Amino acid sequence: GYEMALFHFLEFGHLGSALLRCVGAAGAEGAAGGSVQGAGDVAFQQNPTDGVMKEVSKKGGKNRGIRHALTVEEQRAFMEYIANHPVYYHWWPLFTVLLGTGCRIGECLGLRWQDLDFEKRVISINHSVVYYSQKETKTSVMRVSLPKTEAGIRTIPMLDMVKDAFEMEREAQKETGENIQVLDGM
Repeated sequence: GYEMALFHFLEFGHLGSALLRCVGAAGAEGAAGGSVQGAGDVAFQQNPTDGVMKEVSKKGGKNRGIRHALTVEEQRAFMEYIANHPVYYHWWPLFTVLLGTGCRIGECLGLRWQDLDFEKRVISINHSVVYYSQKETKTSVMRVSLPKTEAGIRTIPMLDMVKDAFEMEREAQKETGENIQVLDGM
């Protein structure tokens, strides 16, 4: 099995809905309404992203599929909102790592402490956590897999803010315990 060490507070399936709610609310305070089950884990009863791809697929046009990165100002507004929100603040380390490294979500969630070199200030990206839906049982499982291409295996620099985020997560885990969830894969 594969033991995950970082970001133990996340429920992988709810990240998209939380991100969507945070981005919307960062632009207009109070727009983040909805039903929250547990303030600690930010698990939503309904995922507002369900069915979105079906709608996107219906739309044609030459800009279909083009992605746009957040501007520096949008990133600042988003991170300020996360840092100061009474429910989402504990996600600050995750979003800091995502924005500060350019990692895909599966790469970030699959990081282990052994993948981080604080002396050399580098992060080894050599695997990814993938979320599979099992239609027959209506459940989902996470597995660890190699990146899709050889280029996906890489070493990236650890910026100061990313290092701080990892250190915050380590301190949080000292208080709450490390994630010892074991996943199938590799």
